[in-house]
Amino acid sequence: MSTKKQLTLTIVSQEKQLLSVKVDSITAPATKGEVTILPEHISLFTKLEPGVLIYRIDRDQHTFVVSNGFLDVHDGKDVTVIVDSATDA
Repeated sequence: MSTKKQLTLTIVSQEKQLLSVKVDSITAPATKGEVTILPEHISLFTKLEPGVLIYRIDRDQHTFVVSNGFLDVHDGKDVTVIVDSATDA
């Protein structure tokens, strides 16, 4: 029996932790264009621009509008997004 590989997405603003959830993929507005993160992605630290962050769980798509910030992929399974502000869209 195989287990489904997922990422743990954590979104943190200056005020508080906004989200911590298991997801299948993340698409974020990086400074050089959109970046999509899948399970087992290489380690990455990148600057984010204001825009829409999309995360997917099974067939459902969810969005956050994010301000300037950073995205950190660690060990191919943990993704932390640190932003000035974010709103569940």
